[in-house]
Amino acid sequence: MADNRNWEKELAKIDELIEKAPDEPAEAPSAPARSPTSVRQPGPAMPQGRLPAGVPAGVPAGREGVPAGASTAAPSRWARAGVWMLATIATAAAVALPFWPFGSRCGAELLVYMAAVGGTGLLGLATSVRSWRVRAPRAHVVGLLVLVWSLALASWQVLPRVGAALPTPDRPSVWSCG
Repeated sequence: MADNRNWEKELAKIDELIEKAPDEPAEAPSAPARSPTSVRQPGPAMPQGRLPAGVPAGVPAGREGVPAGASTAAPSRWARAGVWMLATIATAAAVALPFWPFGSRCGAELLVYMAAVGGTGLLGLATSVRSWRVRAPRAHVVGLLVLVWSLALASWQVLPRVGAALPTPDRPSVWSCG
C-alpha cells in the first residue's frame, strides 16, 4: 500500500514544534487526575484522531512507559511489614526443610516432602514478586534465595531418580517403595 504523505512537510512540522518547546522545563508539569480506564486523547499539537509515534491505539492514559493505574507513590509501612512477614515465613520454612522429621526416601513420604519443598519455593516466589512491587530490595533477595534453596533441595531428591546423579541409600533411584 502506497503512502502518499509528504515527509518533508511532516518533518518540518515536527521541527517547528521542537523549536517552540522550551529547552528545559523549570518544573515537571503535574499530570491531571485521570481515571485508570480513560484513554489517551490527542493533544492540541496533534491532528485529531492521531496518536504520537510509538503509542498504539487504545493504550490507557498515563505516563510514558508506566501503565495507567500503576502507583509511583512510596509503599505504605503496612505493605513493607507484610512483605517482611512473608519473607520471615519463607525463610523459616527454608531453614526447617533440612531438618524434615519424617522420611523422604520413597512413595508417599517423598510426595509429602516434595510438596513441602514446592510450597517453600512458592513462598520464595511470592516474596520476590511482592517485594518487587513494594520496592523492598533486601526482601526480594531473601525471596530469591529461598526459591533457589528450594530448587536445590528438590534437585537433591529428583536427580538420582532420573539418572543424573548417583543414588544413595537415602536417595534411591526409584520413586516408589515397591
